[in-house]
Amino acid sequence: MTKPYLTKVRWAEFGEGRQIYGLCIAGGAWEIADIDWTNVYKGWLLGEDCEGVVACIQIKFGVPFANLEMLFVHPAVTPRQRALIVRDMSEIACSVARDAGAQVVHFSIPNHMKRWQQVVERRRCVPYYPAMSYLRKV
Repeated sequence: MTKPYLTKVRWAEFGEGRQIYGLCIAGGAWEIADIDWTNVYKGWLLGEDCEGVVACIQIKFGVPFANLEMLFVHPAVTPRQRALIVRDMSEIACSVARDAGAQVVHFSIPNHMKRWQQVVERRRCVPYYPAMSYLRKV
């Protein structure tokens, strides 16, 4: 098994919303005007390396389905580090959702990310809705 890149994965704390927002924008998210990110923290996991926060993912809890959204990685990491971070954040988020009672997680992958779609299909994920939505039993 490949050694994880992240040194720590933790829940976001109160007041870290601006940092999460900055990571989302740096990772390629769209900017939406007039959204208050001040108190965004419940349901967000942050991944850290030796230099600080480099990844985030939002878990929307539910039973029997949970949703994983907003997985972003800082663009300064290498492609290899990014692959390890995405793998680790995804696996940890699935475990957290399962521990909270979810039986299945739902997430989306943009159509232009064909290689990532192939990876998740090899990892027991099933396409659910025209090539963007996936389900995984946890």
